[in-house]
Amino acid sequence: MRPGDKILIQEMEAKLASFSQTIKRIPGVRVVANKYCLARQIIDSIRRVKYVTTISERVVSESISNPVLNSFNPLKAAVWHKNNANIDEAFWLIFLSTHFGKNKRTGWELMRNVYGQLNSGNLWTWDLVINHQAEFQDWIDENLDALSDTGKFSNHRKYESLRLSGRVVTSYMHWVGEDFKHQQKIDSLVDLENDNSTWLFESLYNSMNSVFRFGRTAKFDYLCMVGKIGLADIQPGLTYMAGASGPIFGARLLFGDDRLTPKQVEPILAELNEHLDLYFGMQVLEDALCNWQKSPSSYIYFNG
Repeated sequence: MRPGDKILIQEMEAKLASFSQTIKRIPGVRVVANKYCLARQIIDSIRRVKYVTTISERVVSESISNPVLNSFNPLKAAVWHKNNANIDEAFWLIFLSTHFGKNKRTGWELMRNVYGQLNSGNLWTWDLVINHQAEFQDWIDENLDALSDTGKFSNHRKYESLRLSGRVVTSYMHWVGEDFKHQQKIDSLVDLENDNSTWLFESLYNSMNSVFRFGRTAKFDYLCMVGKIGLADIQPGLTYMAGASGPIFGARLLFGDDRLTPKQVEPILAELNEHLDLYFGMQVLEDALCNWQKSPSSYIYFNG
């Protein structure tokens, strides 16, 4: 436990208790151990959000964007490209990092080896891929064994297939639009009558149904990362529980009713988010509830 964590945990426990007493009863934290564990999971989730917003505000060196180097980090690379006005490359890196994910054992290796063409000295940049879509799929097919030997998909993407990655990428390009400009995609969905970050997030979220093999979690994670890195003024106003498993189970456990539907859960979580006064709070709660329900009375740290 970090210095000062005890005070943070006590403060979060007190906020959960006051919410239950004054706004909406949450029987799931009536047991002291449950409340303590949920408080810790929320703090862990806050830190994961803050990590991204912190790196997005830092000046990072160009070397961080080179997948040949050990210092390569796709999120920091996205920040570097954003800071150097390479907006499409920044979006592309976030998409690749979401699609392949960070594996607990192999880290970013799969994404690094695809993006860096297996350390060949060449990169599958956004500009290259949009002009050579068929060649990208051919390259994936020709290097399936080498890629599979060096890295794995993340846990959230464990059912994905390298063979289908070309199709995923092609559908993503079609989603971006015929000009392949991400900012134009964002601008096309902006509605001056609904000029707020949560409305735009939802519009983008719904529009991404056309991206192949990009389900609820992938859409949510991708758009949250876009917002936290500052590529678009968006953040979720919902936890997007429809289609979820772990998060909805955690919400039902918290509210003491296993019959609650995602539609019923969302407004209560919105109230909880407002009460806790969280930044990117709906992602924090979605993440924390998912992890908490795995071990509600015995704290376990989950990395990702």
